[in-house]
Amino acid sequence: MAKIKTVLILILICIHVKTLAQFSFQFDNSIEIQIQGQSLAYGWSGGLNAGQYNTIDLNNDGIEDLVIYDRTSNRLITFLNDNNQFVYQPEYEYFFPEDVNSWLVLADFNCDGKKDIFTSTTGGIKVYENTSENTLSWQSVADPLFTQGSSSQINLQVNSSDIPAIEDIDGDGDLDILVFNFFSGGTIEYHQNQSIETSGNCNNLDFVRVDRNWGKFEECNCGDYAFGEFCPNGSRIARRPEHAGGKALLAFDNDGDGDKDILFGDEECEELVFFENEGSSIEAIMLSFNDQFPNTTNAIQFPIFPAAYYEDLDFDGIKDLIVAPNTAFNVNNQIDFARSSRFYKNSGSNDQPIFNFSTNNFLQNEMIDLGENASPLFFDMDVDGDADLLVASGGMVQPDGFYGTISLYENIGTPVAPIYNLIDNDYLGFSNLKFRNLQIQLTDVNQDNRPDLVFSGIETQDKDIYYLPNSGNVGSQFNINDRTKIPQSLNEQDNPYIFDIDQDGLSDLLIGKATGRIEHYRNTGNGSYELVTNEFFNIADDIFKRNPSIAIGDINADAKVDFLVTDATGKISIWNDLFEQLDGPSLPQTNILNHTLLNDNIDIRLGRFNRLTLQDIDGDGLADLTIGSTLGGIQYLKNVSERVPGGENQKLSLKLFPNPSLNNQTLKIQANDDASIAVYSVLGTLIMSDIELRNLQILQLDLSFLANGVYIVRGRGNNLGEASERLLIQK
Repeated sequence: MAKIKTVLILILICIHVKTLAQFSFQFDNSIEIQIQGQSLAYGWSGGLNAGQYNTIDLNNDGIEDLVIYDRTSNRLITFLNDNNQFVYQPEYEYFFPEDVNSWLVLADFNCDGKKDIFTSTTGGIKVYENTSENTLSWQSVADPLFTQGSSSQINLQVNSSDIPAIEDIDGDGDLDILVFNFFSGGTIEYHQNQSIETSGNCNNLDFVRVDRNWGKFEECNCGDYAFGEFCPNGSRIARRPEHAGGKALLAFDNDGDGDKDILFGDEECEELVFFENEGSSIEAIMLSFNDQFPNTTNAIQFPIFPAAYYEDLDFDGIKDLIVAPNTAFNVNNQIDFARSSRFYKNSGSNDQPIFNFSTNNFLQNEMIDLGENASPLFFDMDVDGDADLLVASGGMVQPDGFYGTISLYENIGTPVAPIYNLIDNDYLGFSNLKFRNLQIQLTDVNQDNRPDLVFSGIETQDKDIYYLPNSGNVGSQFNINDRTKIPQSLNEQDNPYIFDIDQDGLSDLLIGKATGRIEHYRNTGNGSYELVTNEFFNIADDIFKRNPSIAIGDINADAKVDFLVTDATGKISIWNDLFEQLDGPSLPQTNILNHTLLNDNIDIRLGRFNRLTLQDIDGDGLADLTIGSTLGGIQYLKNVSERVPGGENQKLSLKLFPNPSLNNQTLKIQANDDASIAVYSVLGTLIMSDIELRNLQILQLDLSFLANGVYIVRGRGNNLGEASERLLIQK
């Protein structure tokens, strides 16, 4: 009998598991984005801030592709080389180890023709060997990497803010490492690889620290260097006694003499400084510096921490110079992250380059890139039956300061084949507010049955929430001067989201806190909000899951709202049926990315600090996922989730309650699609029309002016057709 019960329990568990919603999304770059009628090649790639540039063969076709590690988002961005054109292919990001962080250098240490991974780890450098056959694969071979010190083996220590030079410095065929001294930061250490010397091949990572002052110079301060001696007492960077600031090194032969010269940037300096090696590959000697490299006309400067990379990025077989800020965040909002990728074309050769400035927004000019912290929103702004795109910016460097704007991309395509064309880069004149960290949402705040434009932003220090009431009778009309403040203060990194959680017809407030928890505030109806819980859905403070961002909507067309959260981990968690789980949420689904190359659902990796938006972009009745990135751009994931049983034949459903409506009760309407609502008399006379209803949100209508009788409420859905319901009013 006990065995029978056990079997029955297992069967029930299996049945329950099968009936759980399984959500699935795929990266999709096919929808066209235009600026001034010109299509963007990488429109949905998410933007760039502080890119570190490497080339590697991603797809085993013998051609070098492009991998960018962006330090501000801790995200890899991958582009295939397709007939000498870069093509954004985010699926390849998932073939790299998840623990790449702080910096990335791809270099072939064992001379097998396949580039290996060098990246930061606790104690210094971690190395992954490239073990790829048909697809990219890696094996950890050093964590951390060791070197022979004065008397014993020690960690080859690298400050996590630094980028070491990993090159064949002495010309013997194996990779050596140059890195600034971990403790003092003023001199360069040379760690020579002994693999060729000891074994005759380059299979080993066998390092010896052979020089603590490679080049025979010391950095004393920005623009101040001591050659052949050390800095005078008291002059050497007292602000950084233990190498707290970062340094980025690039070693290359600039003059064709067979030894390595260097370019390096300092975290607290503006210039990228060039040092010519006037010694040899065996004994480097630097006697002077040039902080106007490559020339006085186009000298390389960033407000903080310039870093240089040497790769062929224009497909002519000659390496070019690319320069970007190597910073984890925009210190004092000094950096123009919309134009932070400077490309210098090499018209010379690899060992005698001639660098000519080409552009300050390499790749960025082919993508939506609004600086940083993009926040997307879809809405039919021009009432032509398809959804247009708004993208708010966290901030860009402007002539009169640093602040965010909102850009409007009109859908000039169709509801099922959209084309988004930029028509306004300062929608409603938001630039006049001078707000930073703008976030936007569309929802009915003032219960007038029209969706209002909600936005949050920072004017000075505090972050506040406002809404612009919708004054349009047909479509939407907003005026920036009509903004109303919602009485709930936020911290700078908090992420607000408005939704009627308790289904009482009033918009409540969820706040994803910078510390990781989600707070729920109930709308009391008298212009204030009261705290319900500071751990909504049991989401509490977590140092690894900071800055949660929220979206709510019906993902699989089952007429139930689902709950999505992303955080600093870059993963997305989805709970099916929000209302059913309010009293005790189950474990969420996180493996939501349908990886077309792996043919499996896996956890997504968005990098840090993203904003989520749900909207059916392609008109198939399923809400797609659009992600606003900390890099200032957006990514699009098409919803390929399985519909619930019967979902293919699903039609628009209207729910009216109470029905009959007694004693002047307010009528509430809910639908399973965005819809336009109209009210008719039983004889067909139009009484009210063009009332906009958001999918699964509750619309309240005051029908107290109507006489007793039968009326028809008709809805026209954006995706699911039309539906009508009879309403009985009895007073």
